[in-house]
Amino acid sequence: MLTIARIVLGLIGFLAAWFFSYWIYFARFDLDGRPFLGRGAPFLAGLVVAAIILAVTANLRHGFLTSVILGALALGSIGFLLGFFGPIILDPEANQGLLPGVLITGPGGVLLGGPMGALWWLMQRRRLQN
Repeated sequence: MLTIARIVLGLIGFLAAWFFSYWIYFARFDLDGRPFLGRGAPFLAGLVVAAIILAVTANLRHGFLTSVILGALALGSIGFLLGFFGPIILDPEANQGLLPGVLITGPGGVLLGGPMGALWWLMQRRRLQN
């Protein structure tokens, strides 16, 4: 698999796990006296997810189904992160800030990423045949 695609997937997995574990679990507790639990544990969770993604994608075969799934996961993750955190950064006072990532850009990225992965596989196949 392309090294750049592996790095991008690892980075997306790291960010998603870091933010998800912080906001879902660690932000609920008063952890000012324990800086590792408040800041370090979510960072460590992100590193573990990134390491797992990099290890799993190291030996993937370049088949059609793999390309479709990886395209859907990559664009779906990017769309989810942009739609989830973008409104918070751009307009913090919006009353429905998180919904675009959950309802629109995340699923839209998955639906668009599958055909994009298939198109990438077809282009790679033609390039190898010529």
